[in-house]
Amino acid sequence: MRLEIPYFTYSGIGKSAQIFLTEYHPSFEIPIPIEEIVDVKLGLDIVPINNLYKDFGLSGYLTRDRSAIFVDQFQADNYEEKYRFTLAHEIGHYVVHKSFY
Repeated sequence: MRLEIPYFTYSGIGKSAQIFLTEYHPSFEIPIPIEEIVDVKLGLDIVPINNLYKDFGLSGYLTRDRSAIFVDQFQADNYEEKYRFTLAHEIGHYVVHKSFY
């Protein structure tokens, strides 16, 4: 079985992000409440893991069943921007790769 993964342009990814934000944060007010969107609106668990980055080189990942995002505990506690970016990045996988999970 060959898995066909579509190619997305930057503009296509931007359009997907616009559609997502229109649904989950239509005011577009900054800062985007990404943690609330992940936890409350999408119902995903945010699970901090000690040494995720140090031991595996990962800031975060979306679980195979799309029920949780695991994040590096140190980054979540000390680098808010990196933590928020990681959540948003993993939500990108949640949206764009939905059919592959």
